[in-house]
Amino acid sequence: MVDQEMLRKAQLKMVEILEAIDAICQRHDIKYWLCYGTLLGAVRHKGFIPWDDDCDICMMREDFEKFSQYVNELPENLFLQTDKNDPHYTRKIMKIRMKNTKLVEFDESENEKYHQGIFVDIFVWDYYDSASKNLLKKVSKVNEWKYKRKKYPKGHWKRAAIQVAVAVPFLGYNIINKSMRITSRMYRKNSDLKYIGQEIRVCDYNFFDKNIIFPLKRDIPFEGKYFSVPNDADAFLKLKYGDYMVLPKPENRHWHAKQIEV
Repeated sequence: MVDQEMLRKAQLKMVEILEAIDAICQRHDIKYWLCYGTLLGAVRHKGFIPWDDDCDICMMREDFEKFSQYVNELPENLFLQTDKNDPHYTRKIMKIRMKNTKLVEFDESENEKYHQGIFVDIFVWDYYDSASKNLLKKVSKVNEWKYKRKKYPKGHWKRAAIQVAVAVPFLGYNIINKSMRITSRMYRKNSDLKYIGQEIRVCDYNFFDKNIIFPLKRDIPFEGKYFSVPNDADAFLKLKYGDYMVLPKPENRHWHAKQIEV
């Protein structure tokens, strides 16, 4: 775990990034909202979860596309990083990075070719119909085992056992997932559909009724400031985390960074 003083400095830099994003969004009527651990921190701690070292916001696809048109309005020390504008960045989550800083995550090396500045994650969301939502929820169990396998080093018998057990189901999962990526393009901007959630390529298989998210509010303080939050933050957090007001045990408190430079 990184030094607490350095972690706090990084959190405050993330607030600066959030403020810059918020300014553009308010200026051009672009919808976004605090989500995941950042929203949890806002509700439970009125700011960052004390051990949290990242910051998350969400946008519907049409809003992200609009936001992308105005990224030139970001301060000079910030930029949008995607797998399209950074040839070495292969991750699917868009980030607003801060120049002249560094945050190295545990699954990264310290000398990646892509920029590794302190960041705010932007998760793009799409619309889903009931059938798609239910199908993706079912196949998500296979994907969960895929990541459980990675908890064990190569050569470990448990990793090999999981690999064998999910080989056939995972083949089916891949076929369904790739098919859904193709078909979702036809309806992912259809606001008449009832459900919304992360785009399929980074999907966490959590889907929400639109009424939980919209209309957005600005009524929950975060680090002494107000940003956009879901219409029903309590419902969002319960669906995502369950009894979210209970602090996890110290051994279950997760972070991402192994190195931070501010």
